[in-house]
Amino acid sequence: MLSQLEHAFNTSPQFSLQRLWFYVHPTLHTLSLIYQLTTELASADTTDNSSGLSSDSDSDEARNEALGLGGAKLKAVLSDLKNPGLDAESNAPVKGGEVLSVIYDRMQNMSGDPAALTLYGSLLRAAGAPYATMLQEWINSGKLHDPWEELCVKESKSITKGTLDMDYVDEYWERRYTV
Repeated sequence: MLSQLEHAFNTSPQFSLQRLWFYVHPTLHTLSLIYQLTTELASADTTDNSSGLSSDSDSDEARNEALGLGGAKLKAVLSDLKNPGLDAESNAPVKGGEVLSVIYDRMQNMSGDPAALTLYGSLLRAAGAPYATMLQEWINSGKLHDPWEELCVKESKSITKGTLDMDYVDEYWERRYTV
């Protein structure tokens, strides 16, 4: 587009500032939408995601102990999630489902703007395709291929079917994969 505008400027005496603004204006709006999205992603607050954690009730503790999930390490991780800002990792950029959520929220909030709806819709489809593929592969085959750790499921590779005493099907899935 810039090349075409430059050519029109150099060759056409009718090319004016008004025509330049007419051609550049839709691009400015799109770039403004992208700027707003990247600004929101850069300053996204990850503290909202920790509000979904359940409280430490007796039944939850008993269940976690039975599954081998109780202990100081798990409690430290959970306390970090409940109290963000205590370490450097709480300032990590948003990724995976969080990015999809931000794009979807912006798409819903700006649904009256056709350009924003088109832009955010295409970004959501493009960004959601790898995430959906990883999730579908994990659900269908039980293989978790998440090299950037963007999926909402984490794998504990130290748990195998051979390390479990009995009822390895349910216990295997509950101990090996966590949300």
